[in-house]
Amino acid sequence: MSLLIQISQRLSIAATATIFLSFMPAAFAQGMCGSADRERFAIPDFVCFGYEGIVLPWAICAAAGVAGHKAVHFGQACKEHDACYGSPGSSKYYCDKNFGSLLKATCDETLDGRFRALALLSCRSAASVFFTAVNSFGCDPYLKAQARAGVKVPTCTSVDSFIGKWTGYAVAGSVKIAYGLDVRGTADHQSATVSLQRSSPLESAKYLASVTIIGSELGFKGVGFIERSGDNFCLAIGKLQLSLKNDVEILSGTWGPADSPGGCPAGSGGEVYLSRDKR
Repeated sequence: MSLLIQISQRLSIAATATIFLSFMPAAFAQGMCGSADRERFAIPDFVCFGYEGIVLPWAICAAAGVAGHKAVHFGQACKEHDACYGSPGSSKYYCDKNFGSLLKATCDETLDGRFRALALLSCRSAASVFFTAVNSFGCDPYLKAQARAGVKVPTCTSVDSFIGKWTGYAVAGSVKIAYGLDVRGTADHQSATVSLQRSSPLESAKYLASVTIIGSELGFKGVGFIERSGDNFCLAIGKLQLSLKNDVEILSGTWGPADSPGGCPAGSGGEVYLSRDKR
């Protein structure tokens, strides 16, 4: 089992990224790539993979006649990511998203042979960690790159990253409820419509919500019902985190009580899990 997979089983991916990238000994890497403004991390320009996962030291990939090991070069993906950060008006989130896709595509295109399946699993896991690293810690380099391009960007996450329809479910106690979130707005003002439906008993509701976007987090607060059948729905507040899992955009977090007319009562709450609706 690869080193990254073993660590990831015990820690969140973000924590794994912090540990792996902050303390990686320079001697293990042939070189590092990434923004010139990187301060907390850097991405290795190649990683050596084999049947046991990530191989240390990396230099084994350069040794002649070593079977079952191959270097996956991430340098081109890094260069494109840097160029995206420096493109005037670019969205940090979509720069990072494209970076993650390029890393995984590089894994797919490079690894082959007898041990491909296991090596590819480790490579794609590493790509997810590297994506999480730039997504979590790349704000300052992005802002500096935009400043050099002559653009003043107030936040690292574009509102456009959230605009659109999201569908999934929310959990209330032991009940799973179909959940929809339609986010609208501009850089200066955002709002949303929340749609809820449960099957037993058959009930539905739709309400307006105010929205606050800070970084990669969307906060919402129900302000009034548009329609409602039954008495089992209430106006909630919540916080949802934007992430990318297996190339799918995800909003996940929690909902809870709101101290307002029609608001959910104290002690209520649960989880929310949504993916972008591409229909």
